Amino acid sequence: MSLERVLVWPEAYPLLLKGLLEQNGAFILDALEAWPKCEETKDAQGISTSVLPPLYYLLWLKPAEPFEQCFYQHIFEYDDNAQQYIESAIAHLHQQLNSKEAISELLLSRIDQYAAIGNQVAMQSELTLTSLCMHLRFFKLFQQFLNLGMPLSHDDVLAIWADDDFREVALPFIKSNVTGDTNVLAEEIADRLRQGEDFFDLLLALSDGEVDNRLLERALLSHISQPDAKQSLCMRFIEQGAKGQITDEDGLTALIWSAKQGFANVFDALLSKERASECDLKGNNLLHFAVRARSLDIISKALNGGVNYHQKDSDGLTPYRLAVELELPEVIKHFEHKFGIKELSEEGQLKLIQHVHLLHALVCFILPLQIFLIFSDSITIKTEISIATTLVSLGAFAFALSLKRSNLYPNIKHPFALTLIRILSPISLILALLLLLVILTTVLS
Repeated sequence: MSLERVLVWPEAYPLLLKGLLEQNGAFILDALEAWPKCEETKDAQGISTSVLPPLYYLLWLKPAEPFEQCFYQHIFEYDDNAQQYIESAIAHLHQQLNSKEAISELLLSRIDQYAAIGNQVAMQSELTLTSLCMHLRFFKLFQQFLNLGMPLSHDDVLAIWADDDFREVALPFIKSNVTGDTNVLAEEIADRLRQGEDFFDLLLALSDGEVDNRLLERALLSHISQPDAKQSLCMRFIEQGAKGQITDEDGLTALIWSAKQGFANVFDALLSKERASECDLKGNNLLHFAVRARSLDIISKALNGGVNYHQKDSDGLTPYRLAVELELPEVIKHFEHKFGIKELSEEGQLKLIQHVHLLHALVCFILPLQIFLIFSDSITIKTEISIATTLVSLGAFAFALSLKRSNLYPNIKHPFALTLIRILSPISLILALLLLLVILTTVLS
């Protein structure tokens, strides 16, 4: 069963209003003495009936119409003649004063000496005084009540912060007037921050300008992982001391998320030499995420910050090869032209290894061929052949070295047979040069 709320307008209200208008202390005191006990009761049907302090009624001035949007269903205990008097009195006041708030302000100033406004403000009810002032858009009285110590519930604080006009008025009073555990409220605010709502100044107001770093860390990580995260809000967390070092269930820190979201300013603020090696549980490092985000700015910051561009993810792809796999020409061009990074596919790497060792094998083969040709009786141009074969051997060896030293050559362990060929190649070249030297010496002598 839904709860129905009923507000009772006491029979003494018309007399109170008359006394305040005529400034008749006897009427005011009689009305206050006859005022029923301020309380909220609930019957077996779930209907809540409330009687509030006179302050609330002097804000409304008259019962709300049945169709009017209101927290309560208003009923009055006085007769129709009294209701007509209230209507005419309010209409008369409207002719003299320029707003409903001004009328309430006048009446409250007159009742204060008989029933202190400060005492009425301190009383708590199901309908908070804050929510009533916001409903009526009473800014001046709202500030006056705050000065008198009006309590602010957690819901009041969150509602105030969602209203730009009331936020400005209430900000200086948040810390002093809030009721309940402020740590609980701070957690609620942190949840709103994680969802991207701008409650940061409220968190600062509650914390006297020094926010619990744990709240900042959790809020930063939770917010930056949202699809609609705002970089400006993330930067505010960082400016207040968040380091982005805690991880989520996938092993991602705020630094990794900044690369994933393409938040270059956040990435630059969080990146350090010590954190350049951060990666997720699948081996993706900061560059892998920057490539997926297609952020050239973050790629540059990551490479300049010492992030390893050789690291492979769980699929065996380096950041460069990932860009090739995803067919991102701008990213590939950025790697190659700005940083001189270019990597071959596995097939290309095998071909390069093959070419290098074929050249070394050629050097090894030339030496016995050279010896055979020199000692052959049927060949007369031994010197020319010796020079030619040695030059070919020298060229092949030099070309093999240049390919081996290039950035494209894979840094992997080779089979023993290939290693042996690489060892024999310089030995063969040295012997070929010595043989050539012997021949030239013989010819010249």
